[in-house]
Amino acid sequence: MIWVNQEFETVLGWSVEQLREHNLMVELYPDPEYRQQVTDTIQQADRNWRDFKTRTRLGQVIDTTWANIKLSDGSSIGIGQDISDRKKIVLALEETNRELQHLANLDGLTQIANRRGFDEHLQREWNRLTREAAPLSLLLCDIDHFKLYNDTYGHIAGDQCLRQIARAIAETLKRSADLVSRYGGEEFAVILPNTVAAGATQVAELIQARVQQLQIDHGRSPIAPYITVSIGIATTIPVQQVLPDALVALADEALYQAKAQGRNAYRLYSL
Repeated sequence: MIWVNQEFETVLGWSVEQLREHNLMVELYPDPEYRQQVTDTIQQADRNWRDFKTRTRLGQVIDTTWANIKLSDGSSIGIGQDISDRKKIVLALEETNRELQHLANLDGLTQIANRRGFDEHLQREWNRLTREAAPLSLLLCDIDHFKLYNDTYGHIAGDQCLRQIARAIAETLKRSADLVSRYGGEEFAVILPNTVAAGATQVAELIQARVQQLQIDHGRSPIAPYITVSIGIATTIPVQQVLPDALVALADEALYQAKAQGRNAYRLYSL
């Protein structure tokens, strides 16, 4: 290193006179392992920009990007830029995008996953469990005689009922990979990865018990004086040749059977 420009001095704090008494790479990259990584990368990436964490003379670590230009006489010129502000903007945009993605997959009324969130999570778990040859269970939960409830108590009470049911179902789930979503209207879906039929049945029983504990009055229900739910359960080991829609169809069929046999019940359809 025999020369640095004014921008180098301004950003990193080192003048050419000071650098003659110090090892530039040691000062900019004090960690030996990281310094070797930087050196190797710059030498191998002629004219290509690479990003590194660089230390200034005052000890501040900033984001920089460097390119190494090799000259015909065998020497080289290093060109660098301070990209700290750019990095901050990128990180802020990434956080904003994550938040927007979260909101896009969220049901505004119940604050659980919406149908889009359900579809994405089911496909993701289907793909993962296909590779692992592990079981996947799905529950479809339907609030019994919800139209009668809305007609009797009004839509504001109906919305509150939906929020309470969503919260009750969510409280029964203990694992991060489990997901409850509002599937549509008064229907909720529960995705249970790595769960066999017996485990899914247990979750269904817990959901029904939790909903009954709420004791939400439903004076016009022909089956109980309070809100109840019917649940269809389907379990399978995903395979690449089958779409996750097949599991949804089986859970829907099991839900139909639960409702046809009197509601406030669950039925299991297992493959």
